[in-house]
Parts: sequence; C-alpha cells; structure tokens
Amino acid sequence: MAAGTLTMQTDPATLECNIVQLFERLDEMRREASSPVPRLLPPKAELRTLEFWRSIISECLASFFYVFTVCGAAAGVASGGSTAQTILAAAFASGFSIAALTQSFGHISG
Repeated sequence: MAAGTLTMQTDPATLECNIVQLFERLDEMRREASSPVPRLLPPKAELRTLEFWRSIISECLASFFYVFTVCGAAAGVASGGSTAQTILAAAFASGFSIAALTQSFGHISG
C-alpha cells in the first residue's frame, strides 16, 4: 500500500470564521430546543386550527358568564338602594366570578 500525505491549504481567518459560525448555529439550535414557547404559525394557518377556535369559543363563553354575573349583581345594587352591604356583595360577586371563570376556562383559552 502506498502511503500518502494530505495537505490542505487553509486560510486561518476563514477557518476561524467557519468555527464561529458553527458555534453560533449550535447555540441557536440549543436555544430553540430548550425554549418552552413553541414556534408560531402564520396567521393564515393558525385560523384553520381547532385549538384556535376552541380558545375563541371559551373566551366568548367566559365573557358571557362574567357579564351576566356582574349585570345581575349591579341590578341588585340598583334596585336595593346603595347600602354598603349591597355594594360590597356586588363587588364580591364580580371578584369571585372572575376568579372562578379564570380557573374554569384559563387552561382552555390559554
């Protein structure tokens, strides 16, 4: 067998530039793999997903229930006078309803 030598004519500046570029790409790939945020779809493609429409419907339902509860509590304030107890009950109804709706619909709508 014949033994041969391999000689490479490389420019040190070009080699250094290629190594830096390789490390930058590896770092970018590592950041993309570890990021908890998934890649975003273009808006046209996102409109066709079931997840998008499920979140829109859950937001609409939660808004409806919240408005219904707050209007009911405000109607009690308007008809019963402006006693501190009635106003406090309306405020608690508003606060507890938003907390309950957030717990109920938050995981669906994101």
